[in-house]
Amino acid sequence: MQATVASGYTATACYYKTSTGRAASVVIKYPVSDSGSAVMMGQCVATGDNSQTVTVRLSKTVSDVEYYQEHTLHLVRRTQLKTMALRADGEELRLCDASGALCTFRSEDTAYTVTVPKGLTALSVAGTFVGSGYTAEVNGIRYDGSADVEATLDPAKDSETVTIRVCGADSAAVPAVYTVTVRKQEPVNVTFAADPAGATVFLTDTRSGKRIAPTRDNVWSLMPGVTYRYTVTCHGCAGVSADYTAPDTDQHILSQCFKRKCCMCCISKWIKDCIHLFRNVRITWPYVT
Repeated sequence: MQATVASGYTATACYYKTSTGRAASVVIKYPVSDSGSAVMMGQCVATGDNSQTVTVRLSKTVSDVEYYQEHTLHLVRRTQLKTMALRADGEELRLCDASGALCTFRSEDTAYTVTVPKGLTALSVAGTFVGSGYTAEVNGIRYDGSADVEATLDPAKDSETVTIRVCGADSAAVPAVYTVTVRKQEPVNVTFAADPAGATVFLTDTRSGKRIAPTRDNVWSLMPGVTYRYTVTCHGCAGVSADYTAPDTDQHILSQCFKRKCCMCCISKWIKDCIHLFRNVRITWPYVT
């Protein structure tokens, strides 16, 4: 802490330590400065702890008479989440900011957006808290961190909002309120036509790495805007892999494998295999007179 005081006055910060509850005080001997030194107030605050009150006492003694003035600082907590995850059918959803750009969760940012299939009836919400003893209300349902909370969705609506209000035992704390806008879209059907015809197509979600099963032969139901990775393999051909972002409408894609070219390493292996095969074979030529 820093404090600039009038000539002859002394500034003292008084508070109670968070670890022991005992009274503590430090003399603030450094003036206010962006680059100057400051006095450390040990154990004044702790991560996730309650709010704190600090009394700054300005005092001056003249002819054995003490003159003083006290200023009270209230260090108010804001109850926050440390992490947050939303899942639909067991798959974690990608968080986006208000503009729709992909982002990661930050305790200080309170507005997010996710996109789900239009027919979804519920999504689960989970997270961890910055401090101990915190709880949350997810659309009014209590959440203590022990199990996911299910937020019910209305399939008839194109967009809904999930509200997460974080509370603590400290009555002076300011609850953080997170809002998640749930946008709904119809999945699109994407057909992967493999060349040659006998090739196999694998599709994985780049978010979780899990394989996505087709709804029918070579047809996948995908969410628009989500990036997937497909791999095409076929015996005797070089496999092909690439990232693919699902479009807004149904699409037909032709994926080709490439035939392997004969190279010196392949010829060398073939020669070694032949030598191994004929190593113990004895050949007798007919005798001619």
